Amino acid sequence: MPKPNDSNYTPEHDQLLIELREKRLTYHEIAAKFFRGWSTAALQERYRFLQKERAGPSEPAPKPGDSNYTPEHDQLLIELGEKGLSWKQIAAESFPGWTMLELRDRYMLLQRERAGPRVYTPEQNQLLIELREKGLSWKKIAAESFPGWTMVELRDRYKLLQKERAGPTVYTPEQNQLIKKLRDEEYLLWGEIRKYFPGLTWAELKDHYETNLREETQKSRPLTVYTPEEDHLLIRLKEEENLPWKEIAKRFPGRTQAALQLHYSQKLKGRSRP
Repeated sequence: MPKPNDSNYTPEHDQLLIELREKRLTYHEIAAKFFRGWSTAALQERYRFLQKERAGPSEPAPKPGDSNYTPEHDQLLIELGEKGLSWKQIAAESFPGWTMLELRDRYMLLQRERAGPRVYTPEQNQLLIELREKGLSWKKIAAESFPGWTMVELRDRYKLLQKERAGPTVYTPEQNQLIKKLRDEEYLLWGEIRKYFPGLTWAELKDHYETNLREETQKSRPLTVYTPEEDHLLIRLKEEENLPWKEIAKRFPGRTQAALQLHYSQKLKGRSRP
């Protein structure tokens, strides 16, 4: 039997190999039934060689975004993707030289271009809210009620609808006081502060603080200044009596354990006793 690229390889062999591959037969089946004595690797090499010859030397395999990416390539990729073929199969049989990731990304780009910008009808908005409030997962909602939509798109749309329904957040004086206390006195991170405010994101809380509360906090900052007597006591309790911070905080009414720790580590640690 001839081997790939041998001078005695006949056009009939080439044509048969192409037809069998286009019928989706595996290389193992082709070798066993039609090309006995050939290895699957030899058949695969010959088929790729024939595919490149058919494409012609002036049409190297393009990459997504290349200027030589033809409409025919796009159409073929869409058709194969919509047939449910795996990216591995598409890459091996129809786009030699391409990676599965490149093909998938190109296909997703083409799908988005075909769909155009998402336009949500009032009915779709209402359906999305109802399904989510029933406790359905985003995966189930996308698969059963919004085919062609991604879970991320649906989730982001739902969040936007929730904010529109709720309107701008109005903070009570008690909430403002709690935010300032948690941030300025206990030095909590925004992710920790968020736990005290269900339904609000850390970004919303931070933006409200920066916009509306920071100036007020800065004006009251002199009240947090430590006196020399407090510094003296703090150093003695920590360095001489070696008390735990929980016990030290009891000696400083109005100051939190976290605030004392921060002041000590930044201003007093390693400093000789005043």
